Amino acid sequence: MMDLLDLKRPLAITMWDFSWLERRFEGGGYENWDKAVTELTERGYDAIRLDVYPHMLYRNPHGEFRLNPVWPPDYASWGARETVYIKDVEKQLTEFVKICAAHGVKLGLSTWFRDDETRSVVKTIDTPETLAKMFIRATDVVLAAGGEILYVDFCNEFAHWADFVRNEDGSVPFRDGKLGQYWIHGAMREYKKAYPEIPLTFSVSTEFDRIEREDLSDYGLYEPHIWMNGDGDGRFTAAFAKVKKPGTPGETIEQQKELYLKSKAYWDSVLTEQIRYFAAFSERTGLPLITTECWGIIDCMDRPGTDWSWIKQLCEIGVRTASATGKWAAMASNNFCGPQFPTLWSDIEWHRKITDIIHSGSAPDKKRRIS
Repeated sequence: MMDLLDLKRPLAITMWDFSWLERRFEGGGYENWDKAVTELTERGYDAIRLDVYPHMLYRNPHGEFRLNPVWPPDYASWGARETVYIKDVEKQLTEFVKICAAHGVKLGLSTWFRDDETRSVVKTIDTPETLAKMFIRATDVVLAAGGEILYVDFCNEFAHWADFVRNEDGSVPFRDGKLGQYWIHGAMREYKKAYPEIPLTFSVSTEFDRIEREDLSDYGLYEPHIWMNGDGDGRFTAAFAKVKKPGTPGETIEQQKELYLKSKAYWDSVLTEQIRYFAAFSERTGLPLITTECWGIIDCMDRPGTDWSWIKQLCEIGVRTASATGKWAAMASNNFCGPQFPTLWSDIEWHRKITDIIHSGSAPDKKRRIS
């Protein structure tokens, strides 16, 4: 297995979430997996973080699931834009992993816990040990297909996407609280019985002010999702709420652009402060960092007339800042690095520029491994 503290250079990674499987319709970007992965490597990327649907693999690997879109079709381009039927997840994951392996693309295993309307499969995740067994099953499938696993993220942005982990009043528990820590360490310790060498994490996008309180003893890496307008910091969100006007999602993006450009230097510093905060966290703890969702804004669609220039500038600032710290084992270029964003995807020169910056940085140092 790969040692994140023994890399020759940082890796360029992208997030293909559940889009790799749910956007196989014409124009979805993933109709031809070999073409999509080939284009990814042509742009300089080394790895993909993807949803491996571990709960489906464990409970019903050859069954069929009816999945509704996570977001309205005019809001976001991740996953299905209308109801989609997913059949034989094990077979499809195996095929996709074999293609990635043929291209030398490494994999970060994650999940968003997609399920049917009744949440029938997710409801069976009753203990941390059950969650671990689901990921052990997913790991078995990936390795059997020849995949190279970079790390395992048990839940995208825990515990927001884990609707089976809630306080008695239905609220989302804090990661450092008793319930959050019970799930995090229970899952990690059970998984390590089968695969002790694979680095483990629960990715995070909020509670940045509480991460120092977490018990990090079972982590092999930390995966913060960092955006200029992210809720982990919250300053842009609060400022935008005061000036936001009613409008379409596209008009909302233009309003965000206007707010950003009015105080560009300040908002750039909001991004870089977060990056340096996590670099210092890595220095103190010895944990290498991986970031797959970043650096500009969280949401944007490739609509006619979408201005990507300011987003690309923000992302370059993020990559250069993170790369200079030497604390990232892998990082993404942006939040929209997939073929379902054709305008940005077609800018091969920009992608190569960014992945060259990532590759030219220093990888995390084994000397600072925590005991």
